[in-house]
Amino acid sequence: MKIEKGFSFVYGGRSSNTLKCAEIVKSEGETQVFEYIFEDTLKVTKTVKKYKDYDAIEWINEFENISNKNTEVISELFDAVFTYETEADDEMPGKAWKLRPEHKTVKINAPSGSDCSGREFLCDSDYQASRFAFPRYLLDDEERVYGSAGGLSSDAQAPYFEISQGDKGYIAAVGWSGKWRAVISRKNNIVEFKSGIEKTSFYLKPNEKISTSSVLVMEYNDGTVNAHNKWRRLLKNEISVMAKRTDKTLPLSAGLWGGMKTEDALQRIDAVCKAGWPVDYFWMDAGWYGTDTKDSPDEFEGDWWRFVGDWRVNKNHHPNGLEVIADRIKQNGKKFLLWFEPERAKSDTAPIFIKHPEYFLNSSGRENVVMLNLGNEEAWKYIYNLMASLVERLSVSFFRQDFNFDICDLYWCENDEENRIGITEIKYINGFYKFWAALLEKFPDLLIDNCAGGGRRLDYRALKYSVPLWRSDAQCPANPRPDIAQNNMLGFNDWLVYSGTCSGRLWGNMYDFRSAYGTSLRTAYTFSARDNFGDNAEQLCWIKNAMEEYIKVRDYFSCDFYPLTSAGDSLDIWTAARFDRPEQGDGIILAFRRENSNYKTLSFEFENAKQGADYIFTDADTKESFILSAQEIKNGIEITIPEKRKSKLIFYNCK
Repeated sequence: MKIEKGFSFVYGGRSSNTLKCAEIVKSEGETQVFEYIFEDTLKVTKTVKKYKDYDAIEWINEFENISNKNTEVISELFDAVFTYETEADDEMPGKAWKLRPEHKTVKINAPSGSDCSGREFLCDSDYQASRFAFPRYLLDDEERVYGSAGGLSSDAQAPYFEISQGDKGYIAAVGWSGKWRAVISRKNNIVEFKSGIEKTSFYLKPNEKISTSSVLVMEYNDGTVNAHNKWRRLLKNEISVMAKRTDKTLPLSAGLWGGMKTEDALQRIDAVCKAGWPVDYFWMDAGWYGTDTKDSPDEFEGDWWRFVGDWRVNKNHHPNGLEVIADRIKQNGKKFLLWFEPERAKSDTAPIFIKHPEYFLNSSGRENVVMLNLGNEEAWKYIYNLMASLVERLSVSFFRQDFNFDICDLYWCENDEENRIGITEIKYINGFYKFWAALLEKFPDLLIDNCAGGGRRLDYRALKYSVPLWRSDAQCPANPRPDIAQNNMLGFNDWLVYSGTCSGRLWGNMYDFRSAYGTSLRTAYTFSARDNFGDNAEQLCWIKNAMEEYIKVRDYFSCDFYPLTSAGDSLDIWTAARFDRPEQGDGIILAFRRENSNYKTLSFEFENAKQGADYIFTDADTKESFILSAQEIKNGIEITIPEKRKSKLIFYNCK
């Protein structure tokens, strides 16, 4: 990989490569700081961190006006620029011939983003493309352009890329929680990767300083499956907010709707604890705030949605405040997760908008919905102080941050000053990172759940502060589709280590429950006050047993990942994956036979078996065991599921 400055832009109509520039190396070692001073006016500070154990490098840029006059306009900004040389493609008869996997050429895997479908975080570009387009392959003299939608980093398109040729290549990720763009091109067998913020054409005022997007790039040379496991270990051990924590386990939670009455919440907390469910948290979602006078036993009733931005506890639902609920949770030795959406407000119901409309950004495209401007220092102080006080007062251990509007980029664009395109977004995202960092500094044990409309803000930079316990809003229905959760398992785990989802409210079927397995799991059996809860001993016992199985497997989901099937929309297939702990020599296989599948038995490959070892496999349901040698495993492992719409969980360890 070749990196020169690692960034490029146009300054007053001139390429940054042609400008007068003084370069200063400020520090050496695994973290290096470079200063570039252009035209004695603009200082660009590039901070580079190397992760030698993972063949990875990361850099981020800051732009500062060091003069007493405005800079010239900075446009066409790419914060990451690098190139690498490839081999020539296998010769093809012509472009009419569709490339096949055995053909040696450059291939791009770029996962889709979150969109409430079964295709989330998958790289099936043939599925997305027209029948005459083959965007997965990058031929010479071709270019691919990527970007997110809606203003959030993993909306529609995720900011992750694998660029490979044969068994060699790079995984690259864009670190920006707003709108980004990436351009990947190839010419004369040189691949160039460029990424940055989507819309930039701005000048900086005297002494003004901003931070822009970052990039994380990892090289590999031993195949794509091993590459993604190397990537997962990089995220887990170095990048994720969990890397700094002693306890790297995410919660099993029992869900509570925030609009249910206090007595309903207390009854559910007591019943769960009496039944001995091994939950770590009680998760209270939206609906607990505002002045709604209508009853809201679940998320489909009441006017709770009209009061976002009014963070007073709703006295109709909780006349004595949420402290009663928080205290009961603490008394039972559990922790409290609480939902917030600090960036959005309703202009007709939020008291802070009425008092301080200057704290908010308006958009012509959204009536009565305003966006708190985190780039405004006074607005930032207001929301930080308010959220910190609620976390402290209510003993919140997990701060769940949502973001539920689609066209937030318009709030930024419409509020940019003349010749300052992109500045509102940049300052907003800088304030967003500062907000999360400040919460974590004040509350070192706090965890942040990055929801954002269900997995729409999952760039790697956001993962430095947060974990996504709710990776998709496809899990919102009371009976979410298990096939979507299975596809999510196969899609998200190639790119992320930590993510969670929901089991739904139906009980009694392990197929549904296991489909939601991941590093975190929320159950919804306690979620609605419309559902009678606590008087069905069979239900309580079944859920307890299912949860105890989940506790046994939870830690495997943050280890090495081997997809055993492809994801698919069809109900006549199997989906399966393997999670492996090479240090402990054990793992699990999780397989699902969907409702229309006519195949009772399938054979799966078992990669990276320990040479000379014997493996003991144990069926979690029947408790039956069998032994295979590493040599026998090379021929594959057969798994039989006699009935449709059933699952298999198999534990294994080597000796």
